[in-house]
Amino acid sequence: MFKRSLFLGLVMLVFSGCIDEVQQLSPKEAYMRDLEQKCNMGNMGYCVELAENIVKKDSKRATMLYDRACSGGYVKACMLAGDLFYEGQVVKQSLKDAKMFYERACDLGSTAGCREFKHLNK
Repeated sequence: MFKRSLFLGLVMLVFSGCIDEVQQLSPKEAYMRDLEQKCNMGNMGYCVELAENIVKKDSKRATMLYDRACSGGYVKACMLAGDLFYEGQVVKQSLKDAKMFYERACDLGSTAGCREFKHLNK
């Protein structure tokens, strides 16, 4: 009796559209949702990947994701954020912010981060 009730409940959910929502996502939307969930679970690599995918559309959010991953010890995020601020193409150029991110990369052991940090301190 319980199995039948459970089955009928699932059938009703499918026909009411509650479960169908996931199936309506495009592959790109499903991918982005997956990145978001994994980032929220603390996997900094996924935060960086998400940031790379949204940086041109939402540079502010991408910068926050890079900062989060950099603070979590993910060197690549520090370097990418430093590059963003140094180049000033997607976000307003800020050598101060670029230097901060490069310094954090350097502190995490990145020779490229140290080189860029020294370059900005000349």
